[in-house]
Amino acid sequence: MNLISSVKELEALDDAFSAITRGLAIESGTLFRIAYQYLANWGVKVTKDNKEMMEDRVEKINKREWKYGKQLDIMVHRAVARAGLAKDNYDLNTMLADMAAPILDDMDDGKRVFRIADLGAGEGDTSIALLDKLQNVMGRERSSGFANRMDLYLFEPSPDRLSAAYKNIENMPLQPRHLEHGSTISRSFGSIKPISFDIVISSAALHHLPLPDYIHQMREKLVEDGVIVIGDWYHTFCAHPAYTVRLMKNISADDHRIKEFRKLFGVSNDENWDIENFLKANGFSDSQKSNNEVALLYLTMLADEMKKRREARIEERERKKAVGMDEWKGDDEKQPRFFFLEALESFSERKKKIEGENFETSINELQAKKIPGFRNLSANIRTAYPGNDITTVIAAAKISRGTKRIKV
Repeated sequence: MNLISSVKELEALDDAFSAITRGLAIESGTLFRIAYQYLANWGVKVTKDNKEMMEDRVEKINKREWKYGKQLDIMVHRAVARAGLAKDNYDLNTMLADMAAPILDDMDDGKRVFRIADLGAGEGDTSIALLDKLQNVMGRERSSGFANRMDLYLFEPSPDRLSAAYKNIENMPLQPRHLEHGSTISRSFGSIKPISFDIVISSAALHHLPLPDYIHQMREKLVEDGVIVIGDWYHTFCAHPAYTVRLMKNISADDHRIKEFRKLFGVSNDENWDIENFLKANGFSDSQKSNNEVALLYLTMLADEMKKRREARIEERERKKAVGMDEWKGDDEKQPRFFFLEALESFSERKKKIEGENFETSINELQAKKIPGFRNLSANIRTAYPGNDITTVIAAAKISRGTKRIKV
């Protein structure tokens, strides 16, 4: 496949793709939300000259999707359950807190002031889980003293989620000394104050950031013995366009749309053959293949949830019109949107990116070097499902051997 890199050609490609999925229950959004290392499979070459255009398009789509994030969260929760996943973001938050609280406990000397950043804070669930676990690990009296030395910063672009986060955290028995927020988890994170954080936590959020710069930003914002604790979902459904053909079939896209998509991205008439070749060529395991099937089912269920909501709103609108009510005007603009292309990747690839920015991820090395936070930790990588990394939490420590930025 010939790769294109000119801004004009890439914008035309992205617009053509968006037009193909427009009006479906879930749409593509922008091609550039895919993790950068997969874009070659879609015919795209990332360069320093087209990165800004890609970032602009990603930010625009993210704002549209996250504007009514609280309503979207409800449908996502239902879709996860319908896909047969026994554990969801609530469990991911609990796993993250179970790891982060002992790390903070080990780092604490009774005097240190801790600045904690929660990236993609949502309604505050991750921070709340951490506050709960701190009480459990430290005890009520010591955790209260710790909270009096803790500043918590929430980074969340959805206004309604952020508002809910403040209310939820303010109702917690354990209160941070200071609670602050930022509106985004990508571009402005590198320029916010304070200068440094002691720990950065993030749950089910980083798969919204396609370029690896955010890992570099996290490192730059950490103190010298700073730590990151990341919980996320991992699969490679978006890595190859053949998977999108299967999704479009599942959500009732007509033959014309599918034909146009195949032509645009060079997918053969046997998309399953394309998928098998892709998985083998990249050395992905049977577990990764299974993760992608779960992702396909989840997206199919989410499309159904979105469709049901849309139909219900249309019925409500017609009912209001019938009785002379006009509150329905402009209502379509207030509906949650979901765009199925995201920067999801395999856990091994995420781990490699973290290591590439000079974070230590080996528990043996962390303990051998007696890194604060990891001295009593039994494991720094934990999965929700035995033998499967679709839902995984990893903790890593910043190490001082010079900064090596991942380049694209």
